[in-house]
Amino acid sequence: AGTVAWTQINNGYNTFQYYHITVDPRNGNPKVMGGAQDNGTTRNAGGAGTSFEQILPGDGGSVGLSNEISGVTHEYGSAQNGNIYRRPSTFAPNMGFGIRPAAAVNNGLFITLFKLDNDNTELIYYANENNLFRNTSASSATSGNWTQLTGVGTAVGGAFISSMATTRGTYNAGTASLFMGTDDGRILRLDDPQNAAAGTTPVDITGVNIPPGTFISSIAVNPRNDDTVIITISNYDTDNIFWT
Repeated sequence: AGTVAWTQINNGYNTFQYYHITVDPRNGNPKVMGGAQDNGTTRNAGGAGTSFEQILPGDGGSVGLSNEISGVTHEYGSAQNGNIYRRPSTFAPNMGFGIRPAAAVNNGLFITLFKLDNDNTELIYYANENNLFRNTSASSATSGNWTQLTGVGTAVGGAFISSMATTRGTYNAGTASLFMGTDDGRILRLDDPQNAAAGTTPVDITGVNIPPGTFISSIAVNPRNDDTVIITISNYDTDNIFWT
């Protein structure tokens, strides 16, 4: 046709690009939360249904939801360039306490990366370029009470930490591990991450079939078997999902 007629059929269709999502660790609680490109950190209002509200502005990144600590649950969110926040879940939207480690002098990835242990939610790990920071009291974390795990930085070298995952279940010093992917195609495992000395060097478990120089975009550990791990690679023109 000389003039093309278009009909709008969105009818409430919404699109968000979520970088990271998380689910409430408490049994039976339907709350979910995510960090989205250009649309901040959002949660389903009231912990149910599909109506979402923004609780932190900016570019959303990593997110975390805690178990109940001293009668309070906490939400952890982030914004671009390394900013990380903690807020009681009862706070009004767009409020939070900045808990970025003071020693994290660089921005790291534009999409801020941290990992709240899904099942042991006082443990939180924060990545800043090749540096890793640990806090074992997440619900009372400040910018000044983090431990920098220098051995991880040595192992990562000039690359960036690009993804993290923890083993699942009640923390067990004999079997707990933190897995890390890098933006140059390596996978590292730090055993007993809650108690590991700062200078402990993680084990390089990169398989010979992992394409070198790729971006490890996510890691997942089987909650029923710590030996089963899946990684994804975000590069084009390569196999993108691997498991062991």
